[in-house]
Amino acid sequence: MPQFEWEHLTSPLTMVDADQITRLLHRTTGERLTIDRVLMYPLEHGSAIIMRKKGEIICCLIWITSESDTARVIGFGVDPMHQSKGIGSECWSILNRSVKAAGLTRITLEVRVNNDGAIRFYKKRGLQPIGWLRGYYPDALGILMSGPVDSSKPCN
Repeated sequence: MPQFEWEHLTSPLTMVDADQITRLLHRTTGERLTIDRVLMYPLEHGSAIIMRKKGEIICCLIWITSESDTARVIGFGVDPMHQSKGIGSECWSILNRSVKAAGLTRITLEVRVNNDGAIRFYKKRGLQPIGWLRGYYPDALGILMSGPVDSSKPCN
C-alpha cells in the first residue's frame, strides 16, 4: 500500500474538504449529500478521518457520538481507484482506536442492502445486522448494523 498520511479533521471543515468529502461519498455510497450538510456535522475528537493523495481526499470516514456509548459512522468511502489496497481496513483500525479513546464501546452504521462488499467488510469487523431501514435511502432498502469497538481485530 502506498504510504499516505492520515488526517483527523474537526469542525469547521473547509469548503474544499466538504466538497471533496461530498463527492467521494456520493461516488462510493450513492448518497447525495450537500456541502452544507457535511459542513453541519458536529465533528469532535478528529472524527473525520481522511487520507489524501496529491491534495485529493481518497478515503473518508466520518463518525459522531450518537449515544453515551456509541459511535455512529455517518459516511465511509474509499475512492474506487484505491479500493482493495488495505486503505479501508487501516481507516477502520484508526476509527476503532479513536472511538475507544473517546470512551465509546459500540459502533453503528447504515448500509444499502445491495452493497455486498461493504456488508462483508463490516461483518468481518464484528458488526451484525440489527434492523431494516425503509425510506432511509431513496432507491434501496437499508440495513442498520452494530457491533463492539474492538481495535484488536485483525485488519486483513
